Formats: sequence, C-alpha cells, structure tokens
Amino acid sequence: MKLYAEVSSDRASKGQGGNEYIIIDFTVGNIAREKIGQVELYYSDDAKHGVNTDEWILQYRPTENDEWTMIAQGNVPRGNKQ
Repeated sequence: MKLYAEVSSDRASKGQGGNEYIIIDFTVGNIAREKIGQVELYYSDDAKHGVNTDEWILQYRPTENDEWTMIAQGNVPRGNKQ
C-alpha cells in the first residue's frame, strides 16, 4: 500500500498567509477515485477571548453532506505555534 499526499493553500500561494484550518480528503481507487471521508483540523486563536491558550479541534465526516463529528480537541499554550 502506498500513501500519496498533496498539500496546498490557496491563501499561501497568493502570499496571504495560511488559514485557521486544514481539510484532508481521503480517497481510494487507482482510476476512479472514491472519496471515503474528510478530516478537518481547526485551530482557533483564543486571544480575542482573553485566554492564554489556543484551541484545536479534530473532526471527521464521511461526505460533504454530513455533519462533522468531533474526534478530539485540546488547547495549546500561546506562543507554541509551529
């Protein structure tokens, strides 16, 4: 089994910086690719709420028509972004 990945950011390619989230589409098949789900990692800058940490949320949905299901969430101390 081989895993291939393509990562791009529309905003970064225009020199506008990144987004607060990344969505990864999972597909299977060599010729006719079938989407089997999406994972989203959302990163929220909580400084606007007066908090000293930032929140991250990891969620999954089988299709774009489905609601997101939260898998995990947590907080990162401010200043530790990479």
